[in-house]
Amino acid sequence: MLMKACDDIARARAHARGGCEKCGRTRADARLEWAHGMGRAYHAVRHLDENGRLLCYKCHTFFTNHWPEWEEQLTRWMGAERFAYVWEHRNDHCDRESLAWTLERLQTGEPHAEVFPLTAGAVKG
Repeated sequence: MLMKACDDIARARAHARGGCEKCGRTRADARLEWAHGMGRAYHAVRHLDENGRLLCYKCHTFFTNHWPEWEEQLTRWMGAERFAYVWEHRNDHCDRESLAWTLERLQTGEPHAEVFPLTAGAVKG
């Protein structure tokens, strides 16, 4: 339930951008999709604003099948330092507590740019 709530807000935030962030197509001329820089399986970074991109189906499909080009594009969008941050934290521990923390931040409407702060006993997964 927490994951779905976070997904719904993050997806809506991506769709609020209005058009494909690569080619510029809009809802009027293309199916727009919430795309993840680091895939959806990386729960710790799944909902970060810069990890969620709005792409048309064509661009999303292209990048899904061309990691080097996707990595290059993400680095242009995020900047090298932020890309390194997201990459470094992609496997961080993610549990109910961290999802509740993420949901709280997403609900404020403020930019969501940090992963859940790991506690001393937390394990990277």
